[in-house]
Amino acid sequence: MPVAQGGPTPARQAIFIGLGALLGLLAVVFLVTRLDQLGGDEDATVQVGDPIFSIGAAADVAEAIELQGPLLLPDAASGDRDLWIHHLGTNPERDWVAFAVRPQDSSRDCFANWNGADETFVDTCDGTVYPENGEGLEQYAVSVDAEGDLTINLNALD
Repeated sequence: MPVAQGGPTPARQAIFIGLGALLGLLAVVFLVTRLDQLGGDEDATVQVGDPIFSIGAAADVAEAIELQGPLLLPDAASGDRDLWIHHLGTNPERDWVAFAVRPQDSSRDCFANWNGADETFVDTCDGTVYPENGEGLEQYAVSVDAEGDLTINLNALD
């Protein structure tokens, strides 16, 4: 009658477990030291997407703002750089402003909300009133390119 072979001996299992644990420990040490070397003393900056983006045809955006008021652009990437876009004149080629929805270091619950009756922005937490150009809030560079598209540079503070 045939006899089935047994599995690995306990000594062999202990050796494999020990080698696996040793290799795992070496991998963790390697990763920690490599990440420490990559980090250095400087803060890491991660940039997703293009900091200069086109909103669309300036004439169309100006018309929408004239009918509905300033446009709110929520920050889909990090959630901390929501913007108001506003057009202050009649010529769609100029008089554009883009500025932060909330004062620096404010909680996400506080923001400058458009008050169409007074044509101002009012902070929902402390009642601070900002003029229609957003003065007092972080401003971003806005321009109209050669094709007539409205562009905002998120890295260039005005």
